Amino acid sequence: MIGGASALVACDSNSVKDPIQKKSGLKAATTKTPAVKKEAPYQAPISEYATKPYTAAGGYEKTVAKYGPRLGELQAYREKAADVASRDRSCDSVIAAEISSMRGGLNDMHFWVDCENGTRFRFSESELNQANVVAVSEADKVISEDLAVDRCEEMIANSVTHPSTVGINRFAGYNYGKFDQTGAASVNLLFSAKNSFGTELKFNARCTFQSDGSGEITIKERTS
Repeated sequence: MIGGASALVACDSNSVKDPIQKKSGLKAATTKTPAVKKEAPYQAPISEYATKPYTAAGGYEKTVAKYGPRLGELQAYREKAADVASRDRSCDSVIAAEISSMRGGLNDMHFWVDCENGTRFRFSESELNQANVVAVSEADKVISEDLAVDRCEEMIANSVTHPSTVGINRFAGYNYGKFDQTGAASVNLLFSAKNSFGTELKFNARCTFQSDGSGEITIKERTS
């Protein structure tokens, strides 16, 4: 009896037909998982004028003269910068990709890319040499309000003759402003400090910060 039961249990399950399938003669339905359509990577259009080559005849005599030995590389970097920026969703359309006249130089070129909606990106030559370079807009690099005030206070202390006499009251008010397109920000702070004669003087400090983290301070004496 045990052997007979074992033989029944060992019977191939494929030989046992579903009653409904046997009666109707239809094959059992199979469920197929629908294919997931992958979304195409985002890329904004690039204007044909955005990376138009620099030529002396086109009005770029100084640029051609300065970067002449590397003009071919410069053009390739401009095109790559435009392409990288166009893949960021904050850019709607690339309208310009230019060499920077304010940053970098012949041996370390810097570039900026503008989009039609006002978004700006900056790239250094070394960044563009990276295989996995990604675009970060200038707006995303703006220093935060709290950090800008903290750094401005440090810059004040480093600028006066007697740092221990500096008096800053944040509650008296300060002005913070940012400029998303350029990535710059500024802070105006009122403070007091004593001179070498022990006289307390009042000042206004204006601290400006760039998207690369650099900062400058301008201090003016005030009478009120």
